[in-house]
Amino acid sequence: MSKSTRQIVILCAVLVILIGGYFGIGAYKKHQAQAALDAQIHIGDLDDLVDVSYTLSGETLSFYRDGKVWRCSTEPERPLDSTHFSKIATYIVGLTAAKTIEVTDTLHAYGLDDPCIFKATDEKGHSVTLLLGGPAGDGVNCYAQFPGNDTIYLINNSLLWYTGKTLDYMTSVDDIPEIPDENLVGFSITTADGNVVVAPGDQKGYDDNGNIIYYWWASYNGSEPVLLDDPGELTVLEARAMIKNTMWFSSCIDYKVEDAELKDYGLDKPSIVVDARWRDVYSGEETDYILLFGDRIGDEAYYYSKLSDSAAVNSFRELGYDQFTKTVLDVADYFAKLDK
Repeated sequence: MSKSTRQIVILCAVLVILIGGYFGIGAYKKHQAQAALDAQIHIGDLDDLVDVSYTLSGETLSFYRDGKVWRCSTEPERPLDSTHFSKIATYIVGLTAAKTIEVTDTLHAYGLDDPCIFKATDEKGHSVTLLLGGPAGDGVNCYAQFPGNDTIYLINNSLLWYTGKTLDYMTSVDDIPEIPDENLVGFSITTADGNVVVAPGDQKGYDDNGNIIYYWWASYNGSEPVLLDDPGELTVLEARAMIKNTMWFSSCIDYKVEDAELKDYGLDKPSIVVDARWRDVYSGEETDYILLFGDRIGDEAYYYSKLSDSAAVNSFRELGYDQFTKTVLDVADYFAKLDK
């Protein structure tokens, strides 16, 4: 056998060993994954949920499904985020436990002396009541127990997380529409430092990603519109980008605020008013939304905020408040220099 032939044979043998090892490791991992599934303990057997309740800070929160919408039993008119209940269903339908715990301490050690009492019923009338204790300390599971049963289970702690949320947390927030560039008529920002009106002009060209670049016009405190030399330097484009696709409320503070209560949030005299107007490219009809900012929420990085035509008060990121404030200051400074 020649030297080159021997090298080929050796390389082929090494290749066979590597391929065998690869498939061997794959089979081992598959076996381990299956073993983990087989080791799970099936402790729940519910189908589509229609009723859920749980205790939180001594209060019982109860919900029912109305078609595809979930409602609070005590406040059926409150708009709820149905995805919250979809997540709960994910963990309670076909519930499994990682393992059972050998009880070596008091229930207090497992957070089961004062548990969250979770109840759920499916559309077939099957129900389950589960006592949720504290987290197990592994970052994955929590302790759980059935009423009247001494066995303690380890279950996924996501169920504990979702049942730890307040009613305000699961209340759905108003949607702020996204406005593509081709639909934007213009927007205005009013703060204590003045009023800025911005509108796109003709098409200027394209950026490196093929997006259309527009000329931008601006006026300050009712002045004649001026074509901006570099709107990016004035943070006008950053404000535009926020209005275009990064405007959303973080959470609902109160879903039905009376006009007399607006002062409690600083929204009777808003610190910032953002008015964005857009045009339907087919009908030509113009629509706008007006976003109001009130007081800062304590020491949090959020402000009270609402749409002018909504009764709901929500929280909005501090980032947005700061962005709109800076844009007005930048444009004000720009016009001050033009006057010199």
